[in-house]
Amino acid sequence: MRDKEVSCADMLEAREDRAAYQRQLFSAGGSCLISFTMNIPGKIKVSQLISESFMEGVYRIDKQLQREHKRVLQRELLAKKTGHEGFWLLDADPHDVKSKMIQIEASCDLGRLFDIDVLLPNMEHFSRTDLGYPQRSCMICDRPAHECARSQNHSQADLIYKAQDIMKTFFYKKRAKRVAETACKSMLYEVSITPKPGLVDRLDNGAHSDMDFFKFLDSAAVLTPEFYDFYFLGVKNGKCTPQELFGLLRYSGMHAEDLMRDATNGCNTHKGLIFSLGILCAALGWHDANGKETGPEDLLMFCGEMVKEQVTAELERLSNKTAKTGGERLFIAAKNGGIRVEAANGYPTVRNCGLPALRRYLDIGLSYNDAGVYTLLEILTKAQDSNVFSRCGAEMQGIIAAQVQELLKRPFPIDIKEVEQLNDDFVRKNISPGGSADLLAVTFFIYFLFSKKSDTIY
Repeated sequence: MRDKEVSCADMLEAREDRAAYQRQLFSAGGSCLISFTMNIPGKIKVSQLISESFMEGVYRIDKQLQREHKRVLQRELLAKKTGHEGFWLLDADPHDVKSKMIQIEASCDLGRLFDIDVLLPNMEHFSRTDLGYPQRSCMICDRPAHECARSQNHSQADLIYKAQDIMKTFFYKKRAKRVAETACKSMLYEVSITPKPGLVDRLDNGAHSDMDFFKFLDSAAVLTPEFYDFYFLGVKNGKCTPQELFGLLRYSGMHAEDLMRDATNGCNTHKGLIFSLGILCAALGWHDANGKETGPEDLLMFCGEMVKEQVTAELERLSNKTAKTGGERLFIAAKNGGIRVEAANGYPTVRNCGLPALRRYLDIGLSYNDAGVYTLLEILTKAQDSNVFSRCGAEMQGIIAAQVQELLKRPFPIDIKEVEQLNDDFVRKNISPGGSADLLAVTFFIYFLFSKKSDTIY
């Protein structure tokens, strides 16, 4: 049924068959009939991309009818080589139905390819102008479509290219929105998990005097559009190597940090996550642009491929005089640790600890909050946290890991008061495992992104 060329004779026959089927549907009664097809130029009327676009239209028609409480007597979807066809037989006011269908056609660029007719039982149908709406415009030049069609102002090749571009761009934008929403959701879940030893949560500010729960919300809100842009940066640079793509991310990352600090009065709420989630969003865009499917572990390893060469070179050049961040000082002291090393190795703590733990705890029925608490504790036993090193030195990393391991050995479930006591201990010692919190957010991001059916990208 897909990618088969059709002739003019095929299309004429399909039109006659459609009219006969419409009359057959009206034999069951009803006041009007929605007939939905796609305006696809060229000889190929069915492909994977066209099919997904048609189903997007079906989804919008179904939702519009449900929202408006329209009574659907019969609903049929047909797949033919001459194109997909959808029919809804209704007991509803035809004028109102046509108006609601025009809203769908005008709702997004993809609607330009929707052809949604509303027919009466005598097989007459409403035009847009009958209801006071303007005529449909040409998809290329915005002049009235019927004028361009009559005078053949645009070549068949240009029309086919434009239709393909409309469909592809729509699905890229849809995917980018979902990726950015998932990044935001992951940040919000991470800060909301309570209790988190030494970290900002819904109950207290942990070992922080300069930030609180609401600053994290402010930061997440302002960063969400940036993750949308990170994804599209990957899409637009799909021909780059992974290493070249990482180089292109640098300015966008610094710009996102500026926005974060502007929103939080200078606080570093999400610098580590701008780095990690930014890489992940761009990596997803790169894969989609190249038509490559990827799974959780493969995506994380690809991120390592993106950053390893450049990050390793930067860290190897460090000295005690040039090291500025906690991660850089930790690397000099232990040749390990920090989010950059974690990323360069394909996020092993997320792959081998965070994701398995989160899945395990959710599978046994824990809430997201409690699963997040337990997952963070497990991450604390594995991660080399530069925030901990920066505040308390390398020795404290081992002490924390041992302390949390003892807690996890207790009979399940752990008394939540013991986690709260651990928080009190961390606050007294000025311990804030912010790097581990970032890895928890990355874990949520990967889990949410791959726990649902992915959007189709072409």
